Amino acid sequence: MTAQNVAEVLGLKPKTLTNWRHLRQGPRPTYMGSRVAYRRVDVQQWIDDQAAGTAASEGWS
Repeated sequence: MTAQNVAEVLGLKPKTLTNWRHLRQGPRPTYMGSRVAYRRVDVQQWIDDQAAGTAASEGWS
């Protein structure tokens, strides 16, 4: 998924995802060369974690 796709799903601006990447927050990105993408499974896991309240203070490991 592109950052634009993920932003639409989450109801955010793509710039928010950019900021989160620098802070190592939000769904984990995947890099293909210089291109940033998101795996659907990682986005869904992040959504599930947020709903369960388990990832609010956790960064990527």
